Formats: sequence, C-alpha cells, structure tokens
Amino acid sequence: MTRFNDFWFRVLAHGLIALCLGEGVCAAEQLSAQAQVDRDQLFLGESFTLQIQVSGSDSPTIPDLSGLADFTARYAGGQKSNSSQTTIINGQVSHSVSLGFVMVYQLTPKRAGTLVIPPIDTVANQQTLKTKPIRIQVRTPAETPDFKVRQSLSRTECFVGEPITLTIIWYIGKNVGNYSFHMPLLDRKEFGFADPELRQSPGEKPVRIPTSGGEGIGLQGTGELDGAGYTTVTFRKVLIPRQPGEFQVDPVNVVFDAVTGYRRMRSPFGGVFPNSAFGSQEPVFEKVVVPSNPLKLKVAALPETGQPPDFGGNIGEYRIEVSATPTEVNIGDPITVTIALSGPEYLNEVELPPLDRQPTLSRDFKIPREMAPGRIEGNQKLFTQTIRATHAEVKEIPPIELSCFNPKSGRYEIAKSQPVPLAVRATRVVTAADAEGLQPGQAGSELEAWSKGIAHNYEDKGALRHFPYGPTTWFQSTLWLSLFGIPPLIYFGTLVTASTLRRRHADPLSVRARRAYPSFITQLRTIRKHARTDTASICSQLLDAVRTYIGAKLRVPAVSLTYADVEPMLSGAGADVKTMASLKRLFEHCEAGSYAGGGADAGTPADLVERAHKLVHTLEHTLK
Repeated sequence: MTRFNDFWFRVLAHGLIALCLGEGVCAAEQLSAQAQVDRDQLFLGESFTLQIQVSGSDSPTIPDLSGLADFTARYAGGQKSNSSQTTIINGQVSHSVSLGFVMVYQLTPKRAGTLVIPPIDTVANQQTLKTKPIRIQVRTPAETPDFKVRQSLSRTECFVGEPITLTIIWYIGKNVGNYSFHMPLLDRKEFGFADPELRQSPGEKPVRIPTSGGEGIGLQGTGELDGAGYTTVTFRKVLIPRQPGEFQVDPVNVVFDAVTGYRRMRSPFGGVFPNSAFGSQEPVFEKVVVPSNPLKLKVAALPETGQPPDFGGNIGEYRIEVSATPTEVNIGDPITVTIALSGPEYLNEVELPPLDRQPTLSRDFKIPREMAPGRIEGNQKLFTQTIRATHAEVKEIPPIELSCFNPKSGRYEIAKSQPVPLAVRATRVVTAADAEGLQPGQAGSELEAWSKGIAHNYEDKGALRHFPYGPTTWFQSTLWLSLFGIPPLIYFGTLVTASTLRRRHADPLSVRARRAYPSFITQLRTIRKHARTDTASICSQLLDAVRTYIGAKLRVPAVSLTYADVEPMLSGAGADVKTMASLKRLFEHCEAGSYAGGGADAGTPADLVERAHKLVHTLEHTLK
C-alpha cells in the first residue's frame, strides 16, 4: 500500500470510528484576519512584505491595495494554509480541520516619516473581516562618497504633449548587489511615460533595472563625477506632460546591498583555511539607500490661436523626406512611397495623418485608406504607402505635409517634403493579337493533308502483348506497394504528431518546466568554457541561467525575477531554509560580480558555477 493510500485509509478508519462512537465532531473555526510585516523600519525607496493571514476560510476575497495613499502595493500571490488533525485518546476519537489563506504583498513607501497601513477589509464566508493598522517608520536616505545618483531632464520647460527625456545615472564606487530604483514620478497622473530606444555606445552593456513599477533596461558603463571615476548605470524614461503647471520632480532613490567587508568561510572539516582550496572569502552586505537630486519642470499649455484643423498633437521641429519607386510607370501601376520623419528625439508615438486626406495628393492618385505602421530606424521613423496615378498628366508626387507645433518659435508650422518627379505613360489597349503573341500581318499556318491517311497509325494484332493485371501483381510492384503502404503510415504519423502537439499546447508551461533542468545544464556547459575570462560576464550569464530555470519551474516570467520575488514561492513549494540561504548568497554574489568592474570575491567564477550547479540540482529534487 502506498503512503498516499495509507494516509487516506487511516483518515477513513478514524472517521468510521468517530461515527461509531459518536465522538470527534469538529467545531467551526472562528473567522479572523491578521496583518503583519517583515519589518517596520526602513529607508524611503525600500520595499517590505505585508502578509494577510485569514483563519477559518481558505477562499477569502483578495483585497485591492492600489488605493493606499502612502504606499505603492503589488500583489505577490497567495496560497491556502489548511491543516487537519486526528487524535485518539482512551478510545475517544477527535478530528479537527483548520482552514486558512495567506496573501502576500510587496509595499513601497512614497514618503518619509511615520506612515500607517490602515485596516484592510477582506470578505470570507460572507463576513467582512478587518485587520489592525500597522505603523511603519520610514527614514530619509543620504548619499555617500562611494555612491551617488543624479537625474536630469532634456528640457526644464516644455509644452503639454511634448516628450522630454528623464536621465538617471547611478555612480557606483564599490561592489553592489540586489538593487532597485524607486521613482515616485512614475505614480504621477499628470504625466504619461514611455521607454526610449536603447542606444548603446562602445563599452556599454544592457542591464535590467528593477523599479517600483516593474522593470526597465539600462546601460552599464563608466563615467566621472567631481573628478572621481565610477562604474555607472544609466536609465532613461520619456515623460509626456498631460496638463500645464509647475511640477516638482521628486528624488529617485536607489536601494541596493553594498559590500562593507569580507568574512572567511569555514571548511567542512572545521577551522579556517584562507589559503587552501576549502577556504574563500564571502562578502558582507549592508542595505544602502542613496537619493538623487530633485528637479523642477514647467509645462505650458499649447496656444489655441493659429492651430491648424488637422493638428494631431505633434510637437517639435519636424523634417520630412519622401522617396518613391518606381518613378516611370503606366497609369494604375503601383508606386511604393517611403516617408521618413525626423527631428524630435522621441518618435515612437508619432503617427502620419492619412494620405488620402491631403487634397493635392488625392486629386491625382488613388490612395488606400490603410497604411502600414511606422518603424524606427536610427533617428527616423519610416512609413510606407502604395499609391497609383490616375492619369497621364501626373508629373510629380506633390509635397507631403505634417502640421506640428514648434516649441522654439512658439508657433504652429507645416512641415513639407520636396516633390518627387514622376513619368506616367498612358495605358496601351491590349488586342486579341497581343494575347496570341502575333505580329500585325502574321497568319497561322494552313492545315496540310496527310497523304497516308489515318491508316498510317494502324498496327496488326501481332503487335499486341498480354500483360497480366490483378491483386497478385499489385504487391509485386514497388509503385503499388507505395500507394497501399504510405497513406496508412502518413495517417498514423500525423495522428501521433497531432496528439503530441495537443498535449504540449494544452499545458506548454509544463513542457517548459520539464525541460528547465536539461536547458540549465546546457547553459552551464557554455558558461564553464569561459569561466576563466571576464568575471562580470560570467556572473551575469550565470544569474540569467538560474533565473531562467526558476522561472520555468515556477511558471512565471524569468526576466523580472529577484530573490525577493522567488523567496515566498520557493518556500511555499518546499525549499528548506539552507537552500534558500544558498540561493540568496548566489544572487548577491552574481549581482555583485556584475557591477563595479570586479567580482564579488566569493571564490573564482568556476566556484560560482559549481555552487549554482549544486543549488539547482537540489531545487530540481524539491520542485519535482
């Protein structure tokens, strides 16, 4: 009997005994809700965990905390916490069942001071439960000589709807790990936000930037500030003001773990071996929060005077270049027109007005209403459209126009392209002779009489041969065997393939989870080949491989995973404390090795690779 069946056999037996003896009726558990945090003192910009434990029900409603005034909240998931117990004392059987549900949130304070998480309502079994308020002490961070943050705007004065670029540079003087950017500006309703094109210079490499609102992509490089050299992480965001006014751009706080020293790791045989294969130095991390400088932004309203009727909200000094191919056509032939817009730094949101609304163009050309979406190439946004000339008098593609507002001159303007010369020929009438391929005056050949007549093709009976035909001859022919045998093989092969694909598409995440460990081993082989090269690159690749594995096993996106994200999920899946501690150190060491131009000094890159291999091997047994 299996362990599973044995368990349910015991439960059934105890239930029968309880029914026979009339004992062990479980009482209804009292409903309650409690809230607790993992810490109540932190710096502005740090995040903390809020847990709401509901007792007496395993299906409560999930509270929406997006309306908290002083905190940004993100729901990290929840799970049931049910338990049952059966006891037999002196022949008396009692059976009790406890129902519960735990909800986990990640909260980030919006300001410094003494903040209060208000009572939170949740509904269970048609009853409204309230948690008690919790006080949180939030301190103001300060910069240090080793770590500084600077933010700047491409323009400090702009108009409503004009995109401007916010640039944040984090200057790093020591090894760091486990970082995130807290940007209060992203919660402002007065602005829209977008991600600019990533323009990478030589010597820079892309890095993930965890933020309080999600994740972005930045660039790691080097730079100077006040005469000192630093490793830099640069992050940009496009701001689009939605209303006029003067705005204070709050400081950006970067939260990270800084290496403050190193401690020797003990060998498995006891004692400390700093110079042997068993001993190595492990970094000691301290939580640090560094603020940036504040900024001011003045936003003016667009003038109403002189606004063109077809103005679409485009702000900037625009230039339009138009090319066409071919330029020598017949009436009705397709002409592909390419329109290149340039000028403003940010062009992603710019759209070209429909060309059929431009009278000078629609007068001489047939223009479809649909247009392919634009694409960014370098400093331009390109649009393509197919048009057709409607008569032979067309000599050019007239200028393409775009209404815009020039913030430098403070006036509405119309950007125009140069005309494109065309040569349009009148369409020639196609005759029956053209269709037959005959030249004028050319006639078909006359029929000739065959002197021998139709009997010329006759042969006598002696030319006839007997060819046997029937089922016995079919299997002696390769062709007939193929005709009979191949269709069933194709059918069964198609059936097996379709069945396999259906299973995969029914649960593709399950397939990804099964392949996670072999994929990790393949990545590890590649990393091992370069384990003696660039330490920063090895740490970055190794952390990506571990994230990809954990994301596949937990069925969550891997690109945004941090240790804080995976810790509650892995613990809930059965990972023990020792494994989680090893995983946290691996995250810290790899992230520390990816920054400040050096490694985390937690052993050689080969040591990190082996530690990751053992850790993932342990997780593979836990997560099966």
